Amino acid sequence: MRRPHAQTICHLGDGRWYDLETSFWRNGNGRKLRTNLPAPDVLPAEFATRFTRVSLACAHLDHHFPNNEAANLAALCQLCHMIHDGPHHLARWRITYLMRRTIGDLLSGRYRQLV
Repeated sequence: MRRPHAQTICHLGDGRWYDLETSFWRNGNGRKLRTNLPAPDVLPAEFATRFTRVSLACAHLDHHFPNNEAANLAALCQLCHMIHDGPHHLARWRITYLMRRTIGDLLSGRYRQLV
């Protein structure tokens, strides 16, 4: 069972969340935790619970946006979507950073001093 769409859930901020339907805590993959914690209203103070409204988003599994085949699409919550896209976003950021640095070197950097 994954996080329910359009519902507010109680979570601990590390991926663990409380499933109201089954009264079990689940991990980030939706599996029941082996050591079940008490319900959120009786958790000890050391557990900082948070409440979040779950919104599902459509993720491209191969990060190729024109590929809209059903096998390439997945409905992920926002957290899982960001985790899935994290390495791709980091690679795109690095490329953009290097391109901007190169353009800066050509137009206003050390090459300008030689002219």
